Amino acid sequence: MLFKLSALMSLPSSQSGKRFKAVHFGKGKYISHNAKSTLLTELKELGLLPDDLETSLHALRKQRQALASTMTPFGPLLQTRNFLVGGVPTAFPIQHPLAMLYVAMSTSDRFATYVREAIAVNGMPSHTNPWSIVLYFDEVTCGNPLSVGDKRQVQGVYWSIYQLGSTALSDESCWFEVLALRTAIQKKIDGAMSHIVEVVLSCFFCQETHDLRTGIVFDLKGHGVFMLVGVLEMMIADIKALVDAIGSNGPNAVLPCFLCRHVVSMAAKQKPALVNNDTFVALTCIDQTKWGKHTTASMKKVLTGLAEASRTLTSTALKLKTTLSGFKHLERNFLLNESLAIDTVHVLMFDWMHLIFQTGCWNREMWQVLIRCRRLRLPSYAAFAKYVLLWHFPSRGPSLRKLMNDAHDKSCTDAGYFKSQASQGISLYCIASKFFTDVVLPTCSDDSVKLCIASYELLCDVVDLLSMSKNGVVVSPDLLDTTVTSWANAHTAAYGVSLWYPKTHKTLHLADALRKRIARGRGAFLLACWAQDDAT
Repeated sequence: MLFKLSALMSLPSSQSGKRFKAVHFGKGKYISHNAKSTLLTELKELGLLPDDLETSLHALRKQRQALASTMTPFGPLLQTRNFLVGGVPTAFPIQHPLAMLYVAMSTSDRFATYVREAIAVNGMPSHTNPWSIVLYFDEVTCGNPLSVGDKRQVQGVYWSIYQLGSTALSDESCWFEVLALRTAIQKKIDGAMSHIVEVVLSCFFCQETHDLRTGIVFDLKGHGVFMLVGVLEMMIADIKALVDAIGSNGPNAVLPCFLCRHVVSMAAKQKPALVNNDTFVALTCIDQTKWGKHTTASMKKVLTGLAEASRTLTSTALKLKTTLSGFKHLERNFLLNESLAIDTVHVLMFDWMHLIFQTGCWNREMWQVLIRCRRLRLPSYAAFAKYVLLWHFPSRGPSLRKLMNDAHDKSCTDAGYFKSQASQGISLYCIASKFFTDVVLPTCSDDSVKLCIASYELLCDVVDLLSMSKNGVVVSPDLLDTTVTSWANAHTAAYGVSLWYPKTHKTLHLADALRKRIARGRGAFLLACWAQDDAT
């Protein structure tokens, strides 16, 4: 914001080459419309902006409406789509993805350059070489995340193109919003998140209007006519979002992983009906050959069976079938939409940043090592906090120097894991590795702590590979598989099953996600939901 202000003050409008547009002021920054209007008005009064520039709230609203009404061959940018609410079609606004793509390709130098570079690397898209759509959805809490109720929670859906590559997909300008609905409204929609995804995908793949699978013509700046042929490549989100979208029973269910047919919760495995049943294995099983991994056909068979059962079974019988299948029936489950023809198992992908750094594997192991060191009077939390201060961090990176203090220590103790943001965790994990290796181990004679540190080091190897893949470095799926399995075995040796959570199991699926990308003959890398975070 200060940079933009200084640029305005030093550059007369006649020298800028373009007339200043008030609606663009503060774009991408956290500034209210009222504050923007007030600030622009004061700048105009100081003579820093043209006298005829309209800066009132009403004027800014009209300018936003004009932008939203920008016409394209696919209609205006902002359109409405019908969602079923209680069986009644109800219109909600969306930013049409094809209209937004048309504007970005034809007017944005930055985005057009990314597309031209993608053509040079991947070749022109065609029916034999389709490009790929990535869909990402997440819930955002506006204001105080600890407040009661969900009135300020918003469900957002975003998308991009996989072939743009890791650099482009780490640039927020390459991710486009489709819609943002308050969670309270989303819950009222029939099928909730699943129906929302269905409607969003119909904007890309509609046989009656525009279908990327058959090809759509765009005007690419600096290139000319460009036909894009595309398919759905990936739906990436945290566990909760994916569970809500596909109708899974969730990580606390008898079948806690929607990708596995034979993996049951640790509590369920101890029940008489399953304790001696070799077909089903506990969530802690590392041998993937025993998981009974779902295929697209097997998952759709389960969902189709539930749809039929919902019409014929009693509520008690349906509840039992739901428990044993790992899924519940959703009236508008997008996975059963035949016109979309989704390769279900291929496109569903866990976000590894959530698995590792959002109350994930790293947060729990990191804290356990520090706690065990403290109990044995080895260098622990306080020493690590001082150790972090010796390092220098990028000015635009996450705040680390103020993270660790007595209040944070107590908060972690109460929670039972190292509390931090994902961007902070991915900046700290390698520093903690060096701290454990150079500071703790030379003073440690306790074998249990050594086992914990050995497990931590292997977890760091996993994060190294995932980070490399996200940043475009080619990583072998077999190497990732071997490294994750080695960490899982070391983790079990150090902690038994005391730290084994659904996120631990799902981390073992990441190599499959990478393997599927390679099997399709596409440049393979694993995305993370923190795509636009500077620290990642």
